[in-house]
Amino acid sequence: MSFFTSTSSGDEVSLPAIDVVEEWDTKALIDFLHKQNKKLQLKDNYFTILCTQEVAGSDFLLLNRDKLLSYPYNFPDGPATRIVELAKKIKGNEEELRKKRNAEEELVITKSKKRRWEVNGAIQPNIVHAVYFVDPTEESRPLLEKIQEGQFVALHGARASGKSTRVHQIQKQLNDEGYVCIYVSLEQINIKSVDNFWHTFGSHLYLDVPKYIRPDSINSSNDFDLMFQKSKWENRVVIFIDEFDMLYHATEDVRSSCLNTLRGIKGTKENYAIWSVVAIGPFSILYLNSNNFTTSPFNVNEPFKNPNFTSEQVQFLYKEFADEYKLTIDQEIIEDIYMQTNGHAGLVCLCGRAIYRKLFSELEMEMRLNYDIWQRFTAFSLGNEILEYPTFIRMKDVLLKDDIDTRHAVNLIRSDFLVNNDSIQIAENKKDLALFLTAEGVLVPEEVAGTFKISSPLVHWLLLQRIIPHVFPTSPQTDVPYHSSPRTLDVFKVLKQTVLVFDKEIIKSLRSYKIAHVLVNNAKNERVPRESVYDAELYRIISNWLGGFTITGQWHLKYRANGHINNKYVDIVISRPDHPTIVLELLATATNKELKEHYERALLYDKKLPADETWVIHFTCEENAISEPCWPIKCQLQRGLRAVYLWHDLDFTKIRITACWWDVDNNKNHVADVEEFMVS
Repeated sequence: MSFFTSTSSGDEVSLPAIDVVEEWDTKALIDFLHKQNKKLQLKDNYFTILCTQEVAGSDFLLLNRDKLLSYPYNFPDGPATRIVELAKKIKGNEEELRKKRNAEEELVITKSKKRRWEVNGAIQPNIVHAVYFVDPTEESRPLLEKIQEGQFVALHGARASGKSTRVHQIQKQLNDEGYVCIYVSLEQINIKSVDNFWHTFGSHLYLDVPKYIRPDSINSSNDFDLMFQKSKWENRVVIFIDEFDMLYHATEDVRSSCLNTLRGIKGTKENYAIWSVVAIGPFSILYLNSNNFTTSPFNVNEPFKNPNFTSEQVQFLYKEFADEYKLTIDQEIIEDIYMQTNGHAGLVCLCGRAIYRKLFSELEMEMRLNYDIWQRFTAFSLGNEILEYPTFIRMKDVLLKDDIDTRHAVNLIRSDFLVNNDSIQIAENKKDLALFLTAEGVLVPEEVAGTFKISSPLVHWLLLQRIIPHVFPTSPQTDVPYHSSPRTLDVFKVLKQTVLVFDKEIIKSLRSYKIAHVLVNNAKNERVPRESVYDAELYRIISNWLGGFTITGQWHLKYRANGHINNKYVDIVISRPDHPTIVLELLATATNKELKEHYERALLYDKKLPADETWVIHFTCEENAISEPCWPIKCQLQRGLRAVYLWHDLDFTKIRITACWWDVDNNKNHVADVEEFMVS
């Protein structure tokens, strides 16, 4: 199974939606056209003209050929036609997508009335019966107790992880106990000035509980205080404030006024009907304060972390789904969904909806969804479903912003997290970046203070496919090498060109390392890069270079060996409908024993892949690796296994490379001459 699929930036698959283009200013449009320029072939002066005329995204969509041929553009026919065709493709893709969605929705409507997968927005108590739902009551008990004790609580969790659903269920319980619950989201509040803040905050309090609050009765912090005087209320009031992290974007005056007012009420609660306030948002709300004071009104030492689904809860949801449709789902699929989503509620439900919408038509009469069907779907189709998910759209758009702080955050992802599955301790001077990434759902905090990790394999997929190649668009400045006959990729030459443009600072920084059990610099137990370091760099560069190919990483396979079911992640798969499929398997400074085991294993799971070429690439810092290589044995080479040794020094300034494969024409193994390269 694969979650890391990348298509070259010139493919129309990667074209943006109309609503995205319409939001672009001139700079964003020019940046997009530059990325498409391999096909557009626009000269610099054409970009200058578009800038001078201040053409924004909405203008671009309205351009036609006659307009571009005339004053003030005066474009030649070729560039004018190519630009207009690109605009048409964007609009055409949108129309096709609309028709496709309508057809899917029509199919859904015609089916018998059954529950649905809810992936966008909170699940209100009145629709619980209509959706696949995990009752959060038991897990919410500690939060409910904090509220009943009168605490000012911070409820934090990733976006779309079920925070609001949990709140709605708690509100129902509290209402039944006689509390007055008020819900407001700061996303709807004007945070540009103190006056605007309190006026709009008061208006939304009124909209939620018009029975208790008059319109236009709250226009200041003082009005808010007076409104909730204890003498005016018969019942205790609990206020839930969602999207509390919006205060990070507010002015200092607004932030200070809001936090100071809540802090004052907390300190003199005996005068107010407000019994508890619950701030809801990502992990970063625990660090929210103002310049006027540093003590939060909320109990940040004992916050409530919104939990992801457990494995048992995911099993429960999919059993409900399978039973309702008289469907059999292989247990391995459910386990895989839990592993890839890390139990994130929105993503778990997104996978369920994808099965319902996309895979029902592939099932036979016995209605069994087997793991092979799931593998193919996740390899080639699930990515598109994920990229239409609002949470991921937001994450992608935020991380691709061209500002200094965002670039620093993406650099942190690349240097520390992309190559590590472990928890990472973040330095104090990078804490704000980690909090920003946590707020956007990229990272999750771990139990040890100051440690974080990527939130799920699906998020890792998004970063590897859609973020890193765009932000770091390195590729060799040469034509892609092909064999003359048949015209297929010359993989060995591709590798040689690719490693020469590796970012050597990333390689030698050893942010992700292992201890070598072979001699490196005449010593044992030296620190050397992990496989993940090479994997991320190789993926990034060939994604940018091999236009028209689909590059897939982390393809999850299950294979049987020695009587056991084993999991294996194939590092990179290169495919195109009219081209043989190529598999690249990576090792890092391995022992001969590890190499021999890997060669044999590669042939075992090679049968599970639709692969025409399998390459084992050994990146190594071992002293004598090139002069004394451990190649596959004859029968392995004859079965199509190819191997590459790529040695480099620890500073990644010197590279030596050689390879071995079976020469079919001469019926013998072929070992390529050792080549040495210097990296500047």
